[in-house]
Parts: sequence; C-alpha cells; structure tokens
Amino acid sequence: MPLTRRRLFAGFAALTATGGIGAGTHAQTTRYHVGPVSDHFDGVRFFDRNGALHPNFVDSRFSAITNGFATQNSPAVADISGDGLPDVVVGDEDGVLSGISGTGELLPGFPIQLGGEVRGGPALCDCDGDGMSEIVVSSWDEKTYMWDYDLPFSPGAAPPWPQFHHDARRTGLTTSPVFLHAPDPAPAGRPASVELSRPEPNPARAATRIRWSVPGDHAGADLDLSVYDLAGRRLTTLASGRAREGRFSVDWDLRTEDAGRVGSGIYFMRLRLGTTTTTRKLVVM
Repeated sequence: MPLTRRRLFAGFAALTATGGIGAGTHAQTTRYHVGPVSDHFDGVRFFDRNGALHPNFVDSRFSAITNGFATQNSPAVADISGDGLPDVVVGDEDGVLSGISGTGELLPGFPIQLGGEVRGGPALCDCDGDGMSEIVVSSWDEKTYMWDYDLPFSPGAAPPWPQFHHDARRTGLTTSPVFLHAPDPAPAGRPASVELSRPEPNPARAATRIRWSVPGDHAGADLDLSVYDLAGRRLTTLASGRAREGRFSVDWDLRTEDAGRVGSGIYFMRLRLGTTTTTRKLVVM
C-alpha cells in the first residue's frame, strides 16, 4: 500500500547499529518508523537495511490510541538501560511517554503520564555527567520535564539517535557529533583594562562567582570589591588590598558579613580600583 501523508505523521529517523537490535541481528544501518506503517497501527517498528521487519517489533505498541494518529512526536534512540541495546523513547497525543527496550518490551518505569500532548522530541543524555541516563521532554502543558533514569547511559558507544534530527545542530547525520561543547574562551594575553564580569549564575539561588581583571597600569592601586543593596548599604567585602596584575575570581555564598543570608532582590557588585569604579547587578532568588 502506498504511503500517504497521514502515514508520515511521526516521521523517520536513522541509526547505526553495530550489533543490531537484539541478539543475533546485525545491520549496518537500521531505519525505524514510529507511527502507523499500516492502517491503525500505532507502534514502533524496526527495519533492517533490506526492509525486513525485526521480529522483536512486530507489534510493539507505545500508545493506547489505535486510529493511526497516535503521535506527532519524533522518537529518540539510545541505550538508556545499559544493556547494550538501543532503547526508544516516544510520546503520544494522550500525553503518555513510553520507553521501549531493544527487545520490544516496555522499559521499567514506563509509561509516564504527562499533563499534555507530547509533540516535541525527547532528548536522551547523561546531562549531569554522572554516567547515568537522563530523559528530557517538553509537553503541551507548557512544562519541560527531566528525569533521572538511574541506569548507565550508552556505555562504550555513542548514542545512535538521542534527540530530534540526531544532534544539537539538527544535521540528521549519524556521523555528526551528538553534543556541542562551547568552553569559555581562554583569556588572551595580559588584561588591557579594568574589567568586572557579570556574576555567574545570575539570577543566583545559593552562590555566585564574580571575576575581575587588573591591567598592569593599575597594579599597586587600592582594590575593593564589595556587595551593596538597593539602599547603598555595604553588605560584605569580597576582596580588598593592593591590586596585582592579572585575572581573578571569588565566590559569594549570598551571606553578609554577619553570616546572615541576603533575601531575594537586586544587589550590586562594585569594584573600586584606584580612581576607577565599575558595577554589576545581581538578582538573588
């Protein structure tokens, strides 16, 4: 039967499988389709490069909807259970998020009921760097959800299709790096001017870091870095003394000199270096 527009409702994705989906199966490239591939089938199906349906996914359903319109969602594929098999995470129009293992069965902890339709593709990652899996998805209830799924994330292999269009640049290519890394640029040379950087994070809830630079022509000047409230009262001093050339930073734990925590509001970081003064605003939540 020719595919119609309706049967492309959920779209396609590609993944590279070194060991295939399930024991004894090998496919250099496997394509999967989530959504109706025949009348009134709303499930996950895997096909090898020759178009043969994988036996684990003959009737692997992710939704109770059976009218052929279960999802507008793009699935994500990665090993989030640590068993060496790619798992599929996909949502539906009833707000149900399902995780299906490489064996075709529901993963532990699924399905998860959300407060609205799941139309944005989920993202699978080790988002906090602990080696375990996390699942991120947004719903039409205007919320973004993130769960710790405390099983190893993609051990020993790159995740095949962990987010919409494969990677952060949306290339749709399995050969592209999955995640982008944007390190802070390394300071070039000696400071050329007095600088007070924006506090990070800002807004702050528990602590914030302040960075400043002292050029050579200000070395030896009196330095004072203090925190003030909106009334102009000094709350605490973070650094003081004779300035040295270079780049510096200090962490502030949002406490005053008498060890009391400041309340929510707007505060100012003021750097005085000789006759030069510069100020940055900080919001405390």
